[in-house]
Amino acid sequence: MTRSVVERTGIRLDAIPDILPSDQTPVVFRGAASHWPLVGEQSPDRFITKLRAYDAGRPFVCYRAQAGSDGRYGYTPDVKSLNFEKQSMPFDTFAQALMAFLKGDSDQSVFAPSVHLETFFPLLRSAIDALHQLPSALVQAWLGGRSLIPTHFDSQQNLACCVVGRRRFTLFPPDQIENLYIGPLDLTPAGQPISLADSVEAYPTLDQALACAWVAELEPGDVLYLPAMWWHQVEGLADINLMINYWWRSLPSHHGDAMHALFHAMLSVRDLPTPEKKAWIGLFDHYVFGNTGDGRFDHIPANAKGRLGEIDENRARQMRAQLLQALNR
Repeated sequence: MTRSVVERTGIRLDAIPDILPSDQTPVVFRGAASHWPLVGEQSPDRFITKLRAYDAGRPFVCYRAQAGSDGRYGYTPDVKSLNFEKQSMPFDTFAQALMAFLKGDSDQSVFAPSVHLETFFPLLRSAIDALHQLPSALVQAWLGGRSLIPTHFDSQQNLACCVVGRRRFTLFPPDQIENLYIGPLDLTPAGQPISLADSVEAYPTLDQALACAWVAELEPGDVLYLPAMWWHQVEGLADINLMINYWWRSLPSHHGDAMHALFHAMLSVRDLPTPEKKAWIGLFDHYVFGNTGDGRFDHIPANAKGRLGEIDENRARQMRAQLLQALNR
C-alpha cells in the first residue's frame, strides 16, 4: 500500500538545496553522491581497510546488541530498558567486532550512530568537501551491518547519502503520529521518541499509517532528501552499510529547540481544564502557528512589537533570560 518517493537524476549534491520542493516532501536524487570516495565498495574487508585510512583514532559511541535483536535497536519487550548497550570504542575495536559478527564468531551486533565526520573521520570529510560543500550543515555517519532503526522523526532537514551497502527508508507524513504508537519520551534510543509498532496485528491502526507511507530504497551514491518532522524507519540491507547525512536547521540556532517548548507545554498546559486548554489553543494559533506575515500585528507600531517582531540574536538572548528567570523561581 506504500508508494515510492519521487526520483530525480543528473543532479549533484551541492545543487540539491536550491531545488528542494516547497511543500517539503521527500525526493530521491539518484547518483548525486556517486563520485564520493568509498562509494560502492562491496567487500567488507576492503571497505574496512579503506575507511581506516580516514580514521582520526578517537573513540566514538556505538550500540552493541545481543543475538535475537535481529538488528533492531529499540526496547526490550517490557519497554523498561533499551535492548542494546552504548559503548565508546575506537574504530579498530568497532571494526573487529563488526567483522566478528559478520563471520559468525560473535553473537553481538554493533552499530555506530551519528558519528561526527569532522571529529572522527576528518580526512573523509575533507575529501568530500573537496568535491562540494553544503554551507552550515552538520555532517554525520551511520555505520554497521544489517540493522533496523525504528520509526522516529528528526527536527532538522536532512540529506541522507548512501555510500556503501543499501538503505530502505519507510517514510510517514507528520500527521500520522496517532497511528504510529509512539513510545516514551523519557527513555529513548537517541533522543527522539520511536514507534513501538512492529505489526498490524498487535497495533491495529498501523495499517492507516502504512496506507500513507512512502518508500525509498537507496543504492550507493543515491541521496534522499528527508524533510524535517517526517517519521521514518531506516533499514541497513547489506552486510556492511555506511550512510553520511547532511543536517541543517530551517531557522538560525538562536531560535532554540522546539522540543523544549513541547516539554514546557506538557508541564504547564497539558493538564489544564478543557475550557482553558481550548483558550490556549487559540493563543498558540494566534501567536505561534499563524502566519506572522499576514499583517495580524500591523496595528502595533514597529518599535513596540518586541517579541512579536523579528527575533534576532539579541531578542532571543533576552527571551531566554526571561524564561530562565521564570523557570528558576
